[in-house]
Amino acid sequence: MMRCLAVIMVVVLAGLSGGCRYASNFRFVPQPAMVEVPTATGEGTSVTAMTSVVGIRNRDKRARLPRCVEMRVRIDNHAAAMVVVDPHSMRLTNGLLMHFERPIVEPLTGLTLTQGQSASVTVYFPFPRGQNQNNTDLSSLHLQSELAVNAQPTTLMFTFTRMRPVYYHDPFWHPGHMHTGVFVRVR
Repeated sequence: MMRCLAVIMVVVLAGLSGGCRYASNFRFVPQPAMVEVPTATGEGTSVTAMTSVVGIRNRDKRARLPRCVEMRVRIDNHAAAMVVVDPHSMRLTNGLLMHFERPIVEPLTGLTLTQGQSASVTVYFPFPRGQNQNNTDLSSLHLQSELAVNAQPTTLMFTFTRMRPVYYHDPFWHPGHMHTGVFVRVR
């Protein structure tokens, strides 16, 4: 009876876990990267674009996503201008200038923002064929995006650097070993 219960618990837990959505130990800074685009009116108002690297997403059959870099982009229009953003124009490269595949975008349509409006979009950049997070240089990522402010095209550039976990090693600590000190005072 106990063995049967153990088997059922293992099957239930395996079904609930479903695997990890993101690869571990991939964190990028700045979080978010921000660019302000001044407008031609010169009144101190601007369009703000913020972008964050959410993570390296594992393949997801349910969402129909390949292994990819997931990014989140937010555009805020503080200016008295019309802003048009085409998320499909975004391009991602790494520090070795390797291009990622064309983006998969949610929502699928472009964004048109009037004064005071904001919009966010999630962008997935699939790894090129034969590449993944284990054989690709991900020490830096460079995102290029285009938007138009009052029909004036502008190119935005964002650069992200990977933060690696820092592990501390104390060379004097050993399991089960207690540090004691002997102090000698010489006269």
